[in-house]
Amino acid sequence: ASGKQLLHLGNYGEYIGTSYQIRDCIYDVSPGNAFLGKPKGQDEGKNTLVRLIGEKQALEIAESYDSMALDELKKIRGINTESLEELLEEMREAHQPKAL
Repeated sequence: ASGKQLLHLGNYGEYIGTSYQIRDCIYDVSPGNAFLGKPKGQDEGKNTLVRLIGEKQALEIAESYDSMALDELKKIRGINTESLEELLEEMREAHQPKAL
């Protein structure tokens, strides 16, 4: 991979990771979500983004990181990024809050 491709892949990783973390914090406080491999309430007492600004605004921020991740993939030429797009979509579906 070229330097430019690596830069865009790195940005994609940063953005999808940030989105995942925000969604994980939303899951921790949201009722009615499917089990995702982590007991609920583990963020109790922590100053998470969700606790500071609320679930709805945190989800909006996560979705903006999703969009930035997809934008980074669109900038990559010469590499098939389909599996990375699918990874993002699967993460979004698995961490989609049920009660917002």
